[in-house]
Amino acid sequence: SLSPVVVPALLPPAAVDSLHRPQAAIGVRPNEESGHMQYALGWGVISYRGHTWISHDGGIDGFISHVGFMPDSQLGVVVFANSDASGVPDVVAKMIYDHVLGVPKIDWLGRHLEQIQAVRQARIGEQKKIPESSTPLSRPAEYVVGQYSHAAYRNLFVTVGEEDRLTLSFRGTAFAMAHVGNGAFVAHGKFSGEQIVT
Repeated sequence: SLSPVVVPALLPPAAVDSLHRPQAAIGVRPNEESGHMQYALGWGVISYRGHTWISHDGGIDGFISHVGFMPDSQLGVVVFANSDASGVPDVVAKMIYDHVLGVPKIDWLGRHLEQIQAVRQARIGEQKKIPESSTPLSRPAEYVVGQYSHAAYRNLFVTVGEEDRLTLSFRGTAFAMAHVGNGAFVAHGKFSGEQIVT
């Protein structure tokens, strides 16, 4: 069984209430078990299976998270995943909420996988096409060759091959690059098993 953890309040109750008070209706109803989403001061507020659920999900390349709680049930859930292309935090959070609330179980993982498949099917035929040939560079290809680093995105590597063809390597995946003009490029390849064009 779970035992409540009591921590001293950092903000007065009135301030906390104002942070969680809905300010705008978003109009999204994510599933049949939930009401319509509302937005408070940085928090999403929704009715979930008869309980007020306040949450904020977030992420950046390589990471995604769920932070949520149900004030009337004294229940809070935090889930982190080390993949930005993952629905794990949302799925795991809902499974925990359902278990603790004692409501009938739902196959949240199965639903999530069905949604992914539907999105993939919708993308078929909508993929952007890489240009047949690159627009000529105004400088030699070696000008863009090298390592590019960013704290959140890790390292990107641009190399040049035969016929001055550029390749972008990111997290162990190689993308063919085509110059489309004005120093802009598109990169075409597969990342995490999914066909992408950027």
